[in-house]
Amino acid sequence: MCKLKKLAFFFLFFLFALTKSGVSQTTAHKRIDSLNDLLWKTVFLDFEKAVKIGDETIQLAKGSNYSIGLANTYAKLGVLYDINGKPEKALPYFLNAIKIQEEIRDSAGLSFSYNNLGLMYYAQYNYKEAYKYLTISLAIDKSRNDLKRAAGAMVNLGIINTYLDSLDRSLQLYNEALAIHKSSNDSAGMMTCISNMGSVYYYKKDFKMALNYYLQNEVFLRLSGITEKKSSAYNNLANTYSKLKQFDKALEFAFKDLELCTSNQLINRKQFAYESLNDIYVDMGDYKNAHVYLNKYIALRDSILNEDRNASIAEMQTKYETEKKDKELIRINAEKDKEVQRRLTQRNFMIAVIVVITLLLLIIVLAFRSKQRINKLLNEKNELNEENIKQKEVLIAEVHHRVKNNLQLINSIIDMQSRNYEDEKTITAVKDIQKRVGAIALLHQFLYQKDSIESVEMQQYISELVTGLKNSFKSDDKKIEVVCEVENLRLHINTAVPLGLIINELFTNSFKHAFANKNEGQVKIVLRKFDDLLELEVSDDGVGSNETNSNNFGKLMIRSLSRQLQAEWKVKNENGLKNVFLIKKFK
Repeated sequence: MCKLKKLAFFFLFFLFALTKSGVSQTTAHKRIDSLNDLLWKTVFLDFEKAVKIGDETIQLAKGSNYSIGLANTYAKLGVLYDINGKPEKALPYFLNAIKIQEEIRDSAGLSFSYNNLGLMYYAQYNYKEAYKYLTISLAIDKSRNDLKRAAGAMVNLGIINTYLDSLDRSLQLYNEALAIHKSSNDSAGMMTCISNMGSVYYYKKDFKMALNYYLQNEVFLRLSGITEKKSSAYNNLANTYSKLKQFDKALEFAFKDLELCTSNQLINRKQFAYESLNDIYVDMGDYKNAHVYLNKYIALRDSILNEDRNASIAEMQTKYETEKKDKELIRINAEKDKEVQRRLTQRNFMIAVIVVITLLLLIIVLAFRSKQRINKLLNEKNELNEENIKQKEVLIAEVHHRVKNNLQLINSIIDMQSRNYEDEKTITAVKDIQKRVGAIALLHQFLYQKDSIESVEMQQYISELVTGLKNSFKSDDKKIEVVCEVENLRLHINTAVPLGLIINELFTNSFKHAFANKNEGQVKIVLRKFDDLLELEVSDDGVGSNETNSNNFGKLMIRSLSRQLQAEWKVKNENGLKNVFLIKKFK
């Protein structure tokens, strides 16, 4: 009897422990799910707080062996680091999430992770990888019959295909998404698809079709009453009517947009209304009014930037007031005064630079239009004799000559303006602008001096470009060797201009920063063609890449030029710094 009592006692104890363990595990899982919900709400509000919540959730999920909760945390942390401009930290979190979700066959989680991984690559301008992962996400949504998420993935893929110049595929995806939104009566989704389809036709320069979709979108918005989207719709209509030379309609919608933004205090949208009015008046040839709205656009944009910066400074001051003593606060306020003064100087400088760049763009546009008119005459008059054709070529060469002269004049104006500044950073920025303008001027000089009026011998052009750049760095104590391995290629001006600007930017950066602690070194430029690709390599054997020798504007410009050439840009730290561009779009 005693043994039976003991066995009964141990059985009850084991059953109690097992039940308690199950309840404890369920409680832990609910706690992890709750933390993941809080993490997602915090991702877009407070970076530091979100990181702390994520770290705590990971420890709990690992401790309770809760795989689906751990994968969700990894995916959300991936989004957090991505939207805060840290893709190198976001990528491991996305990959860890995907690995777990594939093991446990969590299709909903996989769709979320692949979709956001694709969006991360999109933000890095890596459209090929973005397309790959968004396609996987769409396939998962279709297999789950999750039509709403599938429609969202289709819209994202439509945007990617636009950047990949697959415009017909973009239209197909938007039509599929539109059908899904219509079946569920999702007016917001329908408006997005219709507006994006209008944008595709706008990029295709089929402005009549673009207008048709933009007008449909405007009808939807009029019924919905979404103010900010109305502003975007009016802006699209204004730009499209301008392209169709219907300037009365263009101005009507542009001023509607401006009035809407003013009455509803849509400050960010208001700057785009001013920008569109500037563009419309330029197309009309009314440069006086164009100049008025250009100034308003610049003033408002600077005002927005200053408000954002002032808000950031105020937030920093609040934190310091709780953590630092009075003496530290006095020092911060003194530094703030210096910062305000520096910003005022930068603002005046930026206004001067924008005016100069605007003049430059106007000159280039006028020259380009003049060249187009001449080319059209050449194509239409095939029966002209050889003497007349030579005269046309002389005219085109004269256009290039005048563009070169005007660019040199602008360089002289910039040089005179720079003498009024004493700040070293400002002077350096001005000199960088002069080098960029000089690179374009040299190319136009080649076009009017050589036999061809549309293509450039890259071997001679790059040689003269880097020789001029090297001579601009007067450094007798450093022995920097420049090596050019350029194939004897003749490239069209549309390819040569961005290539020249990229070489100018990277060559200048190497001379400025790569040999700070060295008395000698080498800068190497390689341009070669293989298969259907053009490869450009600019490298040096200096100190390599670091945060101090980065140029945010230069990187932004190189990224934009790479996108124009459909180039893949790789940066490597191998015995210095190596920049490699694999260019798909060239002629």
